[in-house]
Amino acid sequence: MVQGDSGTMIDDPGPILFRTALVCASNVNRSIEAHRFFLEQGYPAELIGSYGAADAIRLPSPTGFPLTAQFSPSGLARSPGSKTTYQRLIDECMRRGADFYTREGIIAMLERDMTVKDCPESFQQTFRGRHVALPSLVITFDRIVYSELAQFIAMELQRGDVDELLLVNIATVDSIAGASLGAIVAFDIATKLGAYHPNQWPSVADGVLAGVGLAYEQSLTHSLFYV
Repeated sequence: MVQGDSGTMIDDPGPILFRTALVCASNVNRSIEAHRFFLEQGYPAELIGSYGAADAIRLPSPTGFPLTAQFSPSGLARSPGSKTTYQRLIDECMRRGADFYTREGIIAMLERDMTVKDCPESFQQTFRGRHVALPSLVITFDRIVYSELAQFIAMELQRGDVDELLLVNIATVDSIAGASLGAIVAFDIATKLGAYHPNQWPSVADGVLAGVGLAYEQSLTHSLFYV
């Protein structure tokens, strides 16, 4: 309950919830750890998604050449059939070098990912053509990913006069500890922005993000699009 202007107590509507996309390169660490954290904090599953933005899924390998796999086409992402699941990535890691992938924590990382969803997804494949509802907030964890998505949104999604889409980057180390911190910062950003309707973000986003950046000693980059 909160106190209204007249002094009476009224129901607190709580934060405004909106579709949020969390994006790193391969959707195997930073973005999906944030996805897991949002769900753990009670964010509605239907409003949160995690994605990769690279042209393929890449994991380190003992040979020095990355283990590479293709993202499943978006239409197969949540249906049975031939797709790159986290379980298939685990199987391939075990086949190529079980000791290496276990020692480096990659098996445990992929097992964590399986608790969130079935397989890595591509942001571009999912939203190209606008066949599914677009997010209002897109958070990236890498400057290169941020730049790629800024170009993709401007070229493929932006229409100029409809709904706000705020793209924010958190510079995040691609490690288990780095992903955990990035997830906390990402959730704080969504929570702070949730005090406002997205149509208010053009006037408040600079201040909100400056405050979050100061709290975590982070320099947050952001761009606003109209989709």
